[in-house]
Amino acid sequence: MSLDPSYKEVLGTRKFASVGSLKPGSLIQFTYNMEQKHALVLNPNWEGKLHALSLVGLSPEDTKQILAEVSNLNNSADIYETYKNSKYTMGRSYRTYLINKISALREIYLKREEKK
Repeated sequence: MSLDPSYKEVLGTRKFASVGSLKPGSLIQFTYNMEQKHALVLNPNWEGKLHALSLVGLSPEDTKQILAEVSNLNNSADIYETYKNSKYTMGRSYRTYLINKISALREIYLKREEKK
């Protein structure tokens, strides 16, 4: 499965990043097992794994809603507990990635919405 084409309207600038610089709620793009991945970080490093929600299983609207909700949570444990078994994981979007297999990691920033 690939990323929903409507994400082109939402995703903007991408900047190279390290796992250590990521925070819960970061949007990322990376290579994993020779495949391009896009995800929303829940916990950037827990026991050598990055825990995230794959954007393939989420709509751009869901992603925006999660980002708004995440800004109200205090720490990675709260975010993990909130989203590990949420309505967003019904499509099996919850993923763990071995950090040592992640390459070409970039943080993605959302495009600013135009005011009408």
